[in-house]
Amino acid sequence: MGAMSNIKPPEGAAPMPPQPLTMQGGPWVLGRNFAVMTGVNAGLAVAIKHYRGGVEDYKGSMGASFGAGMCFTLVSNLGAKIGDHFSNNNKEVDTQYIATTEMLAALDLSKYEKNFKKGQLTDRTLPLLTE
Repeated sequence: MGAMSNIKPPEGAAPMPPQPLTMQGGPWVLGRNFAVMTGVNAGLAVAIKHYRGGVEDYKGSMGASFGAGMCFTLVSNLGAKIGDHFSNNNKEVDTQYIATTEMLAALDLSKYEKNFKKGQLTDRTLPLLTE
């Protein structure tokens, strides 16, 4: 097989457009995407053909393609959300939570921190504490 050359685009050329979602990721991601698209498309094509009494036409193909695209979207977005959930790179610092935690510690009310973490207390509700 041939190899790709290292030719660089000329100066001032338009930048490369972003890759479509199907082409992003490593070999495992590409394999998963290919498996989802082909498997769901084939399965839906057979199911639609059976449901329609053996008729195989453009309507069944369009339905199978639509279903495969929807499953691909679900799998891709679900995979991205799971990856974001388990990666620690996207953790934002909640300054309001930190400030309120410090305020509760200064008032010797640290036992209410668990309620604040659950979203039951905000800065507006702190003056209502009477202990």
